[in-house]
Amino acid sequence: MQKELNYNLDFKINEMECRLRIEKTTLDDYVQVLLYKIAELEKQFADENELKGMIQKQIVNIEEEMRRLTAAIDSDNTQMETLKNKLQNEVLACEDSIKQKQKKPSNDCNINKLVKTS
Repeated sequence: MQKELNYNLDFKINEMECRLRIEKTTLDDYVQVLLYKIAELEKQFADENELKGMIQKQIVNIEEEMRRLTAAIDSDNTQMETLKNKLQNEVLACEDSIKQKQKKPSNDCNINKLVKTS
């Protein structure tokens, strides 16, 4: 009876050890899968951070370019206003000259010539 009890206990112990080995193998496989997924996610995270950095750098470059272009446009607009004022002054001067000469044709005031040289 004692031998049978010992045999049953040994059998149960072997059975439990076998289950533990199976569980450990299963757990090890599961851990390996999780570690692989973690590695993939870390790589993806690093790639996305790199992309984010590149995009942020491009945004900064675009903002700088926008500031430069805005300044250039403002400068061009100022220059254009100056030229418009000069043209208007020349036109007024020509009109005054024409009025003073009492409808006499004048070769001094050629508006087309003024517009082309501005």
